[in-house]
Amino acid sequence: MNLFELEDQIEQMYNDAIDPETGEVNMLKIVTYDKMQERFSDIVLGLAKKTKNIEAEAEALKKFKGEIAERQKRLENRSIRLKEYIQGAMDYSTKKLVRDEFITCKFAKNPDSVLIVDEAKIPDDYMKIEKTPKKEAIMKALKRDEEIPGASIKAGKLSLRISITNTGGQK
Repeated sequence: MNLFELEDQIEQMYNDAIDPETGEVNMLKIVTYDKMQERFSDIVLGLAKKTKNIEAEAEALKKFKGEIAERQKRLENRSIRLKEYIQGAMDYSTKKLVRDEFITCKFAKNPDSVLIVDEAKIPDDYMKIEKTPKKEAIMKALKRDEEIPGASIKAGKLSLRISITNTGGQK
């Protein structure tokens, strides 16, 4: 049973607890209603706690990912420095090829590349021009009741906030 079904049952239980014609209250159904409300709250709170645990695990993974990325960067930098050292040694010795049965070290010419000396002097035909909307300026204009073709205000949606409280076992 999911929360929506449970909520429907709680509502039905509440409606059944009071006779619509006489207004008489069925105390047994009221007690059952209270227990179902409590069960609903317990489920919601349990799911909220699980959500916080998942968020904590995701944060730990994010931190671990950062540590792994740092280690990756250190190894990449070490590899670059070793390659520079090998290149310098081979350059100094004038050897252009060193190899054995497992590995070969040799010089190879990289493809030519473009060096931009002064970007301001490059003709527009050779420039990428990206247009992106200035959302903050558009929002301000729309809030001043200005009409901006192709834009409108999208209402923010409700989002659930789950926070850890230290109130003891209060419900």
